[in-house]
Amino acid sequence: SVKLARAKVLPQKISAIEAMALLNILCVDKTGTLTSDEITFEKVEQLADDIDNLNELIGIVAKETSNGSATGDATVLGLPVKNPYEVKQVLAFSSARKMSGLRFIINDKKCSMLIGAPEFVGQIAPLSEDQQNKIEELSKNGKRVLLVALINDFNLSLKNIDEAKARPVGLVILSNELRVGVKKTISFLQKNGVSLRVISGDSPHTVKYIAEKAGIANHQKVITGAELKNLKGEDWDRVVLDTTIFARVLPKQKDRIIATYKKFGNFTGMVGDGVNDALAIKTSDLGIAMYDGAIATRRVADIVLMDNSFNSLPLGMRLGNRIIQAIELIATLFFHKNI
Repeated sequence: SVKLARAKVLPQKISAIEAMALLNILCVDKTGTLTSDEITFEKVEQLADDIDNLNELIGIVAKETSNGSATGDATVLGLPVKNPYEVKQVLAFSSARKMSGLRFIINDKKCSMLIGAPEFVGQIAPLSEDQQNKIEELSKNGKRVLLVALINDFNLSLKNIDEAKARPVGLVILSNELRVGVKKTISFLQKNGVSLRVISGDSPHTVKYIAEKAGIANHQKVITGAELKNLKGEDWDRVVLDTTIFARVLPKQKDRIIATYKKFGNFTGMVGDGVNDALAIKTSDLGIAMYDGAIATRRVADIVLMDNSFNSLPLGMRLGNRIIQAIELIATLFFHKNI
């Protein structure tokens, strides 16, 4: 425990140390685990020509709905707001909805706007084939893309978002790089018989790109939360066991994926940092949380990574192996002595 603490790993349960040596499936989140938790705003790509101040409008929505998220903060930093405005209604971001929204008035103009995952916002604001291709191309290059849509009816309450009709007006393009040392850690884990699975709320193309860059085996086996939703019973089990990348998944699906691996006798670990990871971390055999992550996630975890990097796991696995080997040796000597 002291040796791990020196390596910036805090075991909240002593049994977690040897548990690290028993892992055969490790599920990881993308943002903040494989990639840096620092997200960089790159640019806004305009999809509508009739809006002059789109950057400022997006900046207002991000400022009022970010709630301290890395994505929201990066957008706010990249799109500063200069003019005064009046907020009429806020739709906070949720992991299930994958979008946030705001009704506000600026310069005597009424505006009702949504920002979020293209797959979800696109259901309210249909995209053209060219726009879909543009988003797909950006995602394939590892960019994080948010779709911005303008709701046609300002008077419609954001509580009735499913009834809204909107049009796409812009794309917010962000990026975040691989963490230093991630490739080396993944190589070590895979050489030691640990199968890596990525469970993320991001676009399948973005997650696949990052997984390939990190060196995760079988990164071409991808499924989305929407596709998982249609699977039942044995089909669910078969697909989950054979898939490496889970994209656009909901928190309940994360938990069910972990439970499936456990059901088939796998010693399963989960690394995450957000509130939406808490349930899966609690369900796993070995829950691993980032120190800078949500407080609820840290509390249910078996191990907390104080430097927010899962590059410390190889040390933990070596220590766990030593403990198990020592116990085996002592047990062997004990039984020989009795005989």
